[in-house]
Amino acid sequence: MRETEGKAVVAECFGESGGDCQIAPNCRLRGVLGEAVTAFYAVLDRYTLADLVNNRQQLARMLFIDRPAPAKSARADRGHA
Repeated sequence: MRETEGKAVVAECFGESGGDCQIAPNCRLRGVLGEAVTAFYAVLDRYTLADLVNNRQQLARMLFIDRPAPAKSARADRGHA
């Protein structure tokens, strides 16, 4: 998750430049949000991608991956809706 999504930016002050927040010097929210992001990643760190897709056949059926794509109608091919 960390590698695919990059660093979590839950508020402006978490960005690369630190943002332009006027209350940053006295804000307690940043610490709380930082703790929440840490907890979020701690849960994700307990799982692998393999854990999340071990039901591939069920997911494929739900996402219609195991079925051929519906054929386009001749009318749709000519640009008519």
